[in-house]
Amino acid sequence: MINYIEANARLFGFYLYVGVLHQLWFQRKSLVCDLQEPFRCIIDHCVFLSLQKGLIKEIDFRLFKGSWYIKPEARVKITKLFYEEIIKYKMPIYKYVQSYYRNFMKGNDISNFPKFQLP
Repeated sequence: MINYIEANARLFGFYLYVGVLHQLWFQRKSLVCDLQEPFRCIIDHCVFLSLQKGLIKEIDFRLFKGSWYIKPEARVKITKLFYEEIIKYKMPIYKYVQSYYRNFMKGNDISNFPKFQLP
């Protein structure tokens, strides 16, 4: 997701390292982190459906020091699921970043900035 959002932000010439929600931090593209937040629901929805359909299973993950990680052998499968889901929303994502850019450049109030909801 982050690479896809970054590519869209670059199209509009954004400086990627200064965000609004995420603090400036060494070599983190804070604006990209900000712009991807509204789209977390796409991945969340994909995970939910994939678990229901049995496409993703607990055996695809491992617990290490209190956190869950994707096993190396499951990364390709899960990445493909995520990519296929993200690409369904390529135009809404593009239009969101475009609208964000236009509102940002005009100095509009935050209430005018775009909102994203799954259809």
